[in-house]
Amino acid sequence: MKKFLKKLIPVLLLVLFVVPAFTGCDFLGLLSGDPEIEIIGTWNDAFGSITVSGSEIDFGSWKADIVEFNNSGWNGDETALAEGDAGYAVLKYSEAPSWNPGILDKYMILRWKNLTTVSGETTMDYAEGYLNADSYFDTASEAKSTVTNAGGYFMFFTSGAVKE
Repeated sequence: MKKFLKKLIPVLLLVLFVVPAFTGCDFLGLLSGDPEIEIIGTWNDAFGSITVSGSEIDFGSWKADIVEFNNSGWNGDETALAEGDAGYAVLKYSEAPSWNPGILDKYMILRWKNLTTVSGETTMDYAEGYLNADSYFDTASEAKSTVTNAGGYFMFFTSGAVKE
């Protein structure tokens, strides 16, 4: 029986840790970080609404793929500036608005802060980075390092957006 257990333990370790690492399977939840972006849903504010799925943000007149996100801080080493529950997403525009077709396939940052739920109502403040009509980037890493408060991209946030 001892010999059998000695042979069984390495096989179990192989199945539990090595196979999932190479196949992307994470049935124990040990390998993954954030499973999904925490702001999934439709958010209504004074300017209209945005809809966030696990992979896309629909702004109404334009859409962007979420290529990367972080549910626990801001890009550009500015997490200390974030208020409350905050995060960011790196966006790649998949549909451009008619007034700014040049953003198609370009990158930008969306930030949120003060994500809270009180008495069943979830609210947040959010901002899509903006400096001027030409302030979009060819790579995600360029957007992550440049689109910051210090760079002037987040001069205002939409406040009190309410989740449907």
